[in-house]
Amino acid sequence: MIFHGINVQEVKKSFIITVVCELPVPAGRFKMGKINFEEYRQPWETGPHWELKREFMEKYQDDFPEDRLLCLAQAYSNIELLHCSYPDPVMLQIHELSKPLNGLKRFREATKNFSKDEPELQTRAARR
Repeated sequence: MIFHGINVQEVKKSFIITVVCELPVPAGRFKMGKINFEEYRQPWETGPHWELKREFMEKYQDDFPEDRLLCLAQAYSNIELLHCSYPDPVMLQIHELSKPLNGLKRFREATKNFSKDEPELQTRAARR
């Protein structure tokens, strides 16, 4: 049996392998009532970052427990805007959940006309 590149059958019996798995979210909808998402906005979240996160939370507020919803929304905005990566199961889940969302499309449309020739719009790393 191969688990994340490790042949479990070849592992010596003297080794103890601890595997922590998160159980899938149970089927059904969570009725959490109306959430005030603004209380979760962080001071460093820019307009586009917050819009993506808020849209995600509004769309899926009845599908996940609140703590899981906040984690997924943060991961979604980090993946899309900061190009972060997460373990494959999280990346796949975020990919599927992001399909019906429009915020990223609006963000990309708004930023696609930035000229690469204008240094004030480039990152410091791009200017080096």
